[in-house]
Amino acid sequence: MNEKQSYLIWLVVMVFICILLNLEVTESQTLEWKSVTPENFKERVLIEAYGTELIYYGLDASSTLTFKVKGPTQIRVLSRLRFPPGLSGEQSYEVTVLEDGVIKEKIDHRTTKSKKASYLEMADLRLGEAMHMDFVVEDTIRHTYEVRLSSHLGQRVEIRLFKLRDETEIIPLEHAGYVTAILSESRERMYYFINSEHPVRVRIKGPTRLKIQTRLDYGPAMVGKQIYSLTVSEDAKSLKTFHMESVRSSTVTYKERPEVIPGALNTIQIEVPAGTHVYEFQLPHAQFTGAALRFLMPTKNLW
Repeated sequence: MNEKQSYLIWLVVMVFICILLNLEVTESQTLEWKSVTPENFKERVLIEAYGTELIYYGLDASSTLTFKVKGPTQIRVLSRLRFPPGLSGEQSYEVTVLEDGVIKEKIDHRTTKSKKASYLEMADLRLGEAMHMDFVVEDTIRHTYEVRLSSHLGQRVEIRLFKLRDETEIIPLEHAGYVTAILSESRERMYYFINSEHPVRVRIKGPTRLKIQTRLDYGPAMVGKQIYSLTVSEDAKSLKTFHMESVRSSTVTYKERPEVIPGALNTIQIEVPAGTHVYEFQLPHAQFTGAALRFLMPTKNLW
């Protein structure tokens, strides 16, 4: 077994252990990625992928992409090979990442032309399938990373960089349903229903911080400022009641519930002690149609 295979096995094991250690948080949880802008780049290009306009950064053998990240976290280097006219079939290219000047990871990608991504400003060129390289930043030190392309003459790739968001979404154990909040053309967030008859329950392992984002549901007849409350119990014992005020959001809509107008965002937090705990959230006011909740925890608690 060579060094590259050993590292890939270690990475898979590492991620699997992280998941196992946190299975008690929820039935499942979604890791969210945040794009990172490199400190230097040769060219910025616009690409449309899956109906969304995205910014990529060009990389060839004569250039590097440099960025800085503080751990612990996980990094993803997403790349697409540029296919000039006349180039077809399966192609290979090698991407190397250096951490503070020392090789951190090197991988040989093999790709073909993508059917779901295209250049917005260079119609004569094609893009390869998206290839990604993931690696872990284990410590709490800020590191400098360099992304390089192998010296194959004339090759060019487009790169996007990501790190895990500082907060990870938690999926509740029990809820009455979910809704997708549309924040902009390229930003969506999943929320979970709550009303006076259906509470929401979340299981989480501490010590950590649980952040709850909440939006009151506005029906067609509801206007002006509204005051609402959320009661919270910890392991079936009353913990706290949060009182909040809301107005209609002027920018956010719900994909699955167009008849409901989301309220403006409110955020509350709970400090979770050591051990595994179940939190139940209730909306005691029967006069309200309901609300939507979203649950987050610090990503660093996954490592």
